[in-house]
Amino acid sequence: MKKEISVKQLILNAAEEVTMEHGASNMTLNAVAKKAGISKGGLLYHFPSKDELIKGMISHMIEEQFEIMKNISEKLPDTPSNKIKSNILMWCHEPEKRKHFHAVIIAILSYNPEIIDPFKEIYSNLMKEFSKGMDPVMIKIISLASMGLMLSDVFNARLFTDKEQKEITDKLFELADKAIIKEEE
Repeated sequence: MKKEISVKQLILNAAEEVTMEHGASNMTLNAVAKKAGISKGGLLYHFPSKDELIKGMISHMIEEQFEIMKNISEKLPDTPSNKIKSNILMWCHEPEKRKHFHAVIIAILSYNPEIIDPFKEIYSNLMKEFSKGMDPVMIKIISLASMGLMLSDVFNARLFTDKEQKEITDKLFELADKAIIKEEE
């Protein structure tokens, strides 16, 4: 049984496709409405401006990221390093799907770098959450390393073989376990 898709989701999917095909600066509300198969008025009902549509795209993508991380986290042992490990795996999870996500984000940032400002707080809060019971600087280093692996895929500049990438991921897991702050007894 196929899940019913909402008009809002249809618009967001169309906006992502148009952004991938033409870039965020060339994404027009008319093109998105046409791709979604709805009127421009229908699009404007849900997203009153291009910036609101782009913010909606980013919010939707972040929600998807959180859902992926949550699903991964539930499969890992319940330790303080669980959240950062789920983040590592999320960045490396299904690189072809991730590549699309991050290419859209990069296109949006090239269109208007300030549009991401409200989401910086979300990322900051996420880092705080990851750092509970952990060395916060080490968590940031691990997060940046895993993002670097993802970005090399996005730009088709993968520097490592699958085996090497697995070794790097394993080492990041080791570092995550070592970043656990031991409570003094």
